[in-house]
Amino acid sequence: MGPTGYGYPFSLKSDNAPQFVSEEFENFLATHGIQHQNFPLLWPQANDEIEQQNRTLLKSLKVAEVEGKKWKDKLDEFLLAYRTTPHSSTWTTPAFLMF
Repeated sequence: MGPTGYGYPFSLKSDNAPQFVSEEFENFLATHGIQHQNFPLLWPQANDEIEQQNRTLLKSLKVAEVEGKKWKDKLDEFLLAYRTTPHSSTWTTPAFLMF
């Protein structure tokens, strides 16, 4: 089991940044049976979904700052909404898939 108690992922997709191509990192992945796929740096097809989610999250945090709210509370709200909203490709929520 991983540090969170949920175990390690089956696979990991990353760009070719130095922290993702070191021998130590590759050994860690191999030891834990994690399949690793590298994508070219700044390849939009690999990063588009994550970049869109990051933009939405940052916008949410900026709104909290302008409204004088705690960013941690806004982050918790954002994560709750994300985890309980059905995904368009699976038609179910990330929380349901996780548990």
